[in-house]
Amino acid sequence: MKHKKILKSIVLVLIYACLFSQPNDSYIQNEEEKITLIGRWLQGDCAAIDVKDTIAVFGNGDHIEIISIADPLKIKFLSRIKSFPLIRDIVIDSCFAYVANMENGMSIINISDPREPVLEYIFDTYGKVTDIIIEGEYAYLADIEGGLWIVDISNPQVPTAASHFATQGRALSIALSGNYICLADNREGLRIINVSDPTQPFEAGYYDFDSWNYGVAACGSIAYVTDQMEHGFHIIDFSTPSNPVKIGFVKSSGSYYISSDDNFIYSNNDSLTGLLLFDISDPENPVESGFISLASSWRNISVNGQYAYLANYSQGLRILELPASSDPAEVNFIITKAKVSDVKMKNNYAYIADELYGLRVLDISIPTHPVEIANLSTKGTAKGIQITDSLALIADYENGLIIVNINDPLLPKEISTVNTGISSDYVSVKGNYAFVVDGPNGVFLVDMINPKDPLLTLYLDVPNLGGYAEEIDIVGNKLYVVVFGVGIKIYDISTISNPIEENIIHLTYNVVSAVYSENHVYISYYYPCSLAPGFSILDISDPANFVEVANIFDTIEPTDIFVKDKYVYLADFHDGLIIYDISDKSDPTFVGAYNDCKYGNKSIDLDDNHIFMGTEYEGLYIFDSNFQSSIANEPINSFTLSQNYPNPFNPTTTIDYAIPEDSNVKLSIYDISGHLVETLVDELNQAGTHKVKWDASKYSSGIYIYRLESSNGMLSRKMVLIK
Repeated sequence: MKHKKILKSIVLVLIYACLFSQPNDSYIQNEEEKITLIGRWLQGDCAAIDVKDTIAVFGNGDHIEIISIADPLKIKFLSRIKSFPLIRDIVIDSCFAYVANMENGMSIINISDPREPVLEYIFDTYGKVTDIIIEGEYAYLADIEGGLWIVDISNPQVPTAASHFATQGRALSIALSGNYICLADNREGLRIINVSDPTQPFEAGYYDFDSWNYGVAACGSIAYVTDQMEHGFHIIDFSTPSNPVKIGFVKSSGSYYISSDDNFIYSNNDSLTGLLLFDISDPENPVESGFISLASSWRNISVNGQYAYLANYSQGLRILELPASSDPAEVNFIITKAKVSDVKMKNNYAYIADELYGLRVLDISIPTHPVEIANLSTKGTAKGIQITDSLALIADYENGLIIVNINDPLLPKEISTVNTGISSDYVSVKGNYAFVVDGPNGVFLVDMINPKDPLLTLYLDVPNLGGYAEEIDIVGNKLYVVVFGVGIKIYDISTISNPIEENIIHLTYNVVSAVYSENHVYISYYYPCSLAPGFSILDISDPANFVEVANIFDTIEPTDIFVKDKYVYLADFHDGLIIYDISDKSDPTFVGAYNDCKYGNKSIDLDDNHIFMGTEYEGLYIFDSNFQSSIANEPINSFTLSQNYPNPFNPTTTIDYAIPEDSNVKLSIYDISGHLVETLVDELNQAGTHKVKWDASKYSSGIYIYRLESSNGMLSRKMVLIK
């Protein structure tokens, strides 16, 4: 029965094949209008890491990243490949990386060319794989819901189930020593499983703990089992497997995860939040030999020579040096977490205001592979950013305005700070002056003629209207201040040192963001008194008698608005990127949207060819801004079948095709085995382009083939459904 279930894995042999055949996430399309995602700067938790020779493979959110560690002090990015959320373990063996993906089973990734990783297979246990051990031709999987799975990986491209051993608890961690698997079964204690014949495992012994056991490590016939309630780890002698005996206990203040090599035990310490090292020269009597404090608990560790690579969860990947006779020391790190509040572009660089870590600088010369090249921590919470020829100006919330020299983007240097209140969250520039928005305190003007010694010269008491300053826009000699709860306040700044209030545009809804262009103000708003969220276009040729020329209710919670040429770009906190054509300002036309992203979308910026959207939880999205060329119909003199979008998808996707002449057309869906699943079209079609949506709600995850047949011939493509 269990083996029959495993046959379902065959359906997933090439899952993500279309996507993973590329070294990046390029050409993912969304909605009918084909907004194309071409690259991402990924940010997420790092919970898994493994190292082999000069290559490290680690989890970053729902992606796998591969780096060169030939010099651990100067790591080099090589590639990334999309995986699944909740990456819990990674093991490198030969030229393959085996990835524990919780409910998505075990992924096998070919890394023979680290710059071009390829997904070979997904082995589905129908449970939650949390730990992996590779030994010889077998992979041993700890499955929280299914116990121990043993998989024959003699051919990693087509692995097969060798056996399965069910446990009564929740298999959270495993360790292999000789012919025995030590399995931490949560509330059901330690299980000693004989795997001398991997096709017929059996329980050789059992040790009961009246506690929560999360992790296990082994050295010879000694097992070390963590205990959450007792805050430490037990030492179990299983030299007689049928009668394991507890021979000791080590207090380590809240131990969850544990690992070992021939010389040391590595244990986390939740109360002190750090890494503890224990010398196991005498395995029965571990001796604490080192400690390093960390900002958060770690989840996984891999040791290579004198360096330890630590998956530090929300704190990213930490690289520690392990001196022979002193505490470990951090020598390098990769931040895998960000909370992007604002992004601005200059040349081939993206400058990001990250609420968690300050200034982040990305090289986007290859937009499909954005690479972080520098970061600069700030004392406060980086909320807004603006770029001049040589400076990055950061609205650092409680810390005021930070001025950073970026003449060399690789080495940003803080040169001064100005106290602009305790809630500075937006900044704009005119000449040598910075205007800093400080919410309830209004707008501050900073003279930066000497950026090393800036002067706070002016304060605009905007909130005296009863709202608070949200953001600003400067066009020519006009300053437009968004006052949340009121509307827009307009100042004449012909003489910057003496702004003169000209008009107040009172609005009935709460403006979040506004931008001025050609006598019009484009505003986004949410939570108004009487209207749904959306964006509005105001003609302010005569600000005292402004006219609302359009109002679009098509967003959930807009956060930023950008206008370029004839398009409006909206970032929606919940709904992604939305684009409208404003050639006719009185009747904006929906162009497209990209909503295949989590909530937390905060900011938008554009260069000549790309749209950049910063998010709180998923880093930076990069889209092709030449979307208008993809909106046009396919030429009717061609017989074409386009790649479905989005792909992968869940549960709906769109298929485009074109026929050069009137013809009977059949569009059918087949599973990977060639069985007909559904016929979407079977009728006479007129010449031209056609669009069909497929709802796969009732079908299981896997690869499907869609085939187009007409008098012009037959075309087919693959698509991937993932639930």
